[in-house]
Amino acid sequence: MSTNDDEIGRLADGWIQYWYATDGSDARGKLSWVSEKEIDLLFEDSEGYWRFILAAYRKDDSPLIRGMLSAGPLEDLLKEYGPAFIDRIEHESERDSSFARLLCGVWLDPTYPVWDRVEALQNLSRDLS
Repeated sequence: MSTNDDEIGRLADGWIQYWYATDGSDARGKLSWVSEKEIDLLFEDSEGYWRFILAAYRKDDSPLIRGMLSAGPLEDLLKEYGPAFIDRIEHESERDSSFARLLCGVWLDPTYPVWDRVEALQNLSRDLS
């Protein structure tokens, strides 16, 4: 499955709106499709999931969205596909120090194969702050 850029953009927009909506509100209820689509994307199209993370990050760099991306999608991507994506995450972090700070909100078991590389990015981004 390959998710097109329009679908990725709509998901990123909906995901951002979901986190701004009040818990239990009608607005959040109308955005419930976001969670299902996000999980489907994670397990059916890891490349699309990476593009979703980048799209959401580029659309909204508020503390709320950065925190939710860190502890949610970025952490999930690393848990499921860390070895396949760590090079791209490092590259994006080198290109954009603000993206590197997202790694500070990621928590993985130290036995994960890429934990040492994630931890190095966390330390580097703390040094840049």
